[in-house]
Amino acid sequence: MKGYFTVEAALVFPLAIGIYLFLIYGMLYQYDRCLLEQDIGIMALRGTIMQSDDKKQAMADIYNQITINTDKYIFLIPEIVAFRMEKGKVTAIGEGNATTTGLWLRSENNDVWSVKKEVTNKMISPMLFLRTCRKATDILNNIEGEEKEENDAD
Repeated sequence: MKGYFTVEAALVFPLAIGIYLFLIYGMLYQYDRCLLEQDIGIMALRGTIMQSDDKKQAMADIYNQITINTDKYIFLIPEIVAFRMEKGKVTAIGEGNATTTGLWLRSENNDVWSVKKEVTNKMISPMLFLRTCRKATDILNNIEGEEKEENDAD
């Protein structure tokens, strides 16, 4: 009975600590992945509202306005891979790599966990957007008016 605690300390405690470290690292990696997806989505959304007759000027404006703030990432090293505007669509592609150097969380592809996200949004003109909103408002007002008439009739 004297060696019971020694065996437990030598086998169970390192296993429990390893599981906790794996869970913490996995949660932080998931947090960074969500941040990258959000940044790429925002970049694509901002690209849809850029209005310019000159495609090169619009691309330059987007690159000047959109940068990924790397201070908020914990493990990932994010980068913008590509940004395209073609046929009325904007596509933003971002990638992030998390190195696991020094940890026992090794992967098969050169000791890196990576994330790649692609977001495509349709470009719309502000005038078309306003017209669509006005149509939707008119439809909602008509529906509300009909409901009031039905309630008044009852």
